[in-house]
Amino acid sequence: MKQILLHLLLVFFTIQLFAQQNVGIGTTSPSERLDVNGNVNIAGTIKTAGVAGTPGQVLTSTGTGLTWGSTQGYKHFRMVTTATTQNITLPADVTEVMVEVWGAGSAGTYNCGGTSGGYARTIQTISSGYTFSVTVGAGSSYSPLTTLNGGNSIVVFPNGSITAYGGGGVSSSTTPGYQLSGTKCFADPNNIFFMYGNNGTFTKSAYSQKDATTFVESKQYGSGGAPVGLMTDIPAIGDFVVY
Repeated sequence: MKQILLHLLLVFFTIQLFAQQNVGIGTTSPSERLDVNGNVNIAGTIKTAGVAGTPGQVLTSTGTGLTWGSTQGYKHFRMVTTATTQNITLPADVTEVMVEVWGAGSAGTYNCGGTSGGYARTIQTISSGYTFSVTVGAGSSYSPLTTLNGGNSIVVFPNGSITAYGGGGVSSSTTPGYQLSGTKCFADPNNIFFMYGNNGTFTKSAYSQKDATTFVESKQYGSGGAPVGLMTDIPAIGDFVVY
């Protein structure tokens, strides 16, 4: 009985001794709890904090440990809609961004709806924690006969910039605003995509006679151009007025 107890105590103290030391495989000076110098062949699964990943997940570093994550899609999303220029700093774990930019629409007139802004998109590799400039264009103001262009929207990167032009203003009673897309300033001209904005529609008038002395005019004001690059591209419908 005493021999059994001594043996168990010896095993216990041996385990405690090794638990407080680093263990090396292929090295005589391990620097971690388990230090392997060579290849590792695992027949089972790998767990972190007792949790195995699901199909398609990979182990990623949290800085102080490991966690299961996906390699697909973008993990962060930011939308800027206020017509101003501001700086955006990327999170430390972001090294690639996809940017979509819409130019501001032009206002409509008495005779025609405004033109929607152009659209541009690019995917860029960015250094961790980079701060870049974002300018959101402002729409132009209504005027009875002619309107100005909508404002351009611009994103500046380390190696260039991407611009989505605002919608062209209405220039006359018979001509809608002209359509614009965007421009780029990058070393790689293939890593960018553009779409033009859409024209507004003209105001329509109809006349009818109610009785011998009453005549009626109905007017459907022109719709604004539909935005591009969106799943729902329904244009803004103009007002309907009966005189």
